[in-house]
Amino acid sequence: MIEQEHAIEQFYKEYNIKETDLPVSSLELRNIPSREFLFKQNQKANKLYFILKGKVLLGKNIHSKNEQVLNLIMHPSLLGLDSISYGQRYSVYAKSLTPVVYLEMDSHLFNLLYRKNNKLHSLITKQLFSRLQQAEYKYVQLSGNLIFCKRIKQFLIDVFTNFGERTENSIVIQMQITHRELGQYMHASRQSITTTLNILRKESIIDYDRSKIELFCMNKLMLWDL
Repeated sequence: MIEQEHAIEQFYKEYNIKETDLPVSSLELRNIPSREFLFKQNQKANKLYFILKGKVLLGKNIHSKNEQVLNLIMHPSLLGLDSISYGQRYSVYAKSLTPVVYLEMDSHLFNLLYRKNNKLHSLITKQLFSRLQQAEYKYVQLSGNLIFCKRIKQFLIDVFTNFGERTENSIVIQMQITHRELGQYMHASRQSITTTLNILRKESIIDYDRSKIELFCMNKLMLWDL
C-alpha cells in the first residue's frame, strides 16, 4: 500500500519540486478501481493527476460513434496537462485499466509554479515531447503499412518487454482492456483482435481473460506469423 508521505516524496523528486513551491496540503492521495474515469473529455480541466501505480488508457471521442485510443499509460506519469497547455477543458479522457493509485492536485497552483520554475517547465516540455514521439512510434508500428498480425505481434512484444510482470512460467500484463479498445488502439476491428488472440491462444503462446494477458514464450511470439 502506498502511503501519502512516500507518494508526495516521489512526486517532488520526479519533478524537482520543493514543498515551499507546492505545499503538501495541495496534494491528495487517491485511488480508483478498474474501468473508472479519472477525467472525461471536455470536462473542465482543473486537476492534475500523478499516476503512481496502475495502468491508464487515454482516448478521444472524435464524434458520437467514433473513438480512438491514443495511448496506454503503464508507468508513473502526470496526466491532465491540458490544464497547462490550454487551461480550459480536457481534450482526451483517461480511464483506469487496473486499480490506480494517484496524487491529485489543483491545476491552477501547479500552473503558477510551471510558469515561474524553469526546471519544471523544461521537464514538462520534455514529457509532452516524449508523448508526441510515442504517438508517432505507435502510428508507424501499429497503424502504418504492417499487416495486422504483425501489428498485434509488435504490440504484445512491446508491452510484455517493457511492462510485463514475470512469474515462474510466464510474463503477465494485468490490464482490463476490451478487444474493442485494443482495436481502437491499433486501428483494427474488434473481430480481428479476437480472432488473432484466439489463434495465439490455440498455439499456446498466450492466454487471456478479462483482467490480464499472459505470455508463455517470448521466442515463440517473436517467431510467430500467420
